[in-house]
Amino acid sequence: MRLTDALRLEAGSLAAFSGAGGKSSSLHRLALESAFHPVVLATTTKIYQFQSDYAVEHCFLTDRARLSGVRERIRKAASLFLTGNAVEGEPKWSGVPVELMEEVCSEVRDIGGLLVVEADGARGGSLKAPAYYEPVIPPCVDLLVPVAGIDALGEPPDSALIHRPQIVQRIAGEFDSVTREVLAQVLVSPEGGLKGLPDGGRVRVLINKVEDEEALEQARGTAALLLEEERIDAVLLATISRPDPVREVVGRTAGVVLAAGEAERFGSPKQVLDWKGKPFVRRAAETVLGAGLSPVIVVTGAWGDKVRDAVAGLDVELVDNPAWKTGQGSSVGAAAAVLPENVEAACFLLADMPGVSEDLVRALVQRHRETLASFVAPEYKGKRGNPVLFDRRIFGDLAGLSGEEGGRQLFGKYVVEHVPWNESILVDIDTREDYLKAENAEKSER
Repeated sequence: MRLTDALRLEAGSLAAFSGAGGKSSSLHRLALESAFHPVVLATTTKIYQFQSDYAVEHCFLTDRARLSGVRERIRKAASLFLTGNAVEGEPKWSGVPVELMEEVCSEVRDIGGLLVVEADGARGGSLKAPAYYEPVIPPCVDLLVPVAGIDALGEPPDSALIHRPQIVQRIAGEFDSVTREVLAQVLVSPEGGLKGLPDGGRVRVLINKVEDEEALEQARGTAALLLEEERIDAVLLATISRPDPVREVVGRTAGVVLAAGEAERFGSPKQVLDWKGKPFVRRAAETVLGAGLSPVIVVTGAWGDKVRDAVAGLDVELVDNPAWKTGQGSSVGAAAAVLPENVEAACFLLADMPGVSEDLVRALVQRHRETLASFVAPEYKGKRGNPVLFDRRIFGDLAGLSGEEGGRQLFGKYVVEHVPWNESILVDIDTREDYLKAENAEKSER
């Protein structure tokens, strides 16, 4: 996956990288991907002079007198690196004064480019805590990307990979070697990875140097700890030195159980029919909870009281859909309207599909982590089934749905990623005959 896509960058995005273990390489990668025109790279800290070659053009921005010329270069360049002047006695460029970055931000936003700022240094380390004077993050930035290398795990405090170890230990406590807990504590601390976060800014953490399966498992474990902090939207697991560097984007996935229908064809509230000793809707809610989805929303409607009773005691949020008579689309919209801003996706289940398993839900989530596809759906012999996972980029479309088809109305608008599965994804319960058939099939399998 491209770094641009994993960071969810859009035309006019303004991002800053801080921390250690891949900041400069990330700037280079974003310039190579050239997803927007122009890509403006900038530094507010010292960088090596060779790094200005990461962009097609290099421009000095040291005072307001240079701003008009910089604006002109921004409009014309495919990519541009902004720095201060040479540092005396070092092969480095100084940083751009932060008070000048507001003008750069405004220009890049207006023309729909991309601005990426390197906000501190780490002397080649893989984990750092900032000194009192860093990071230098322009207030206009809307995305902060704290960076760390997974190769810091197992390193002692005095390792060359640990920059400013005294401050790291002040944040995380004394340690003999870096653990996932130490790494996470530093990255989520307001004195560490979240230091300098602008008001209203989003956060997506980058864990770099995920070179093999062992490192991937360690990075996944670290990501789970990081997501306990609500201000972090997602964690990217990557090897920035490679093309398409992001292996996975680990974020929160919500679960939605649609249980608002009247079940007219069935003749009674099928949402609360018994299946293996539990009502359908409770089993569906327990499935998504067991798969680790959070929050879990149950949409009620025609049989609201019965559905609420059926899921009593579960960690779910109940959302009433007063427009349930208009069809499934309004239930999808009612759920989408209350999804938190810090979830990456939502998996929608029908209450009347008893064959949906936790393994299937996890498989859909995993495919989404690897692709950030707009839709992820299971498929059996060329037929698409349920449940369906929707990426957050289309939550706005979902919130405006109505009619009978639900989210399927959008399938022609976006790319659908499929996960091969078995025939259970095609079994739903519309009539009493369907119920008896499914019940007999289940008994015969015992």
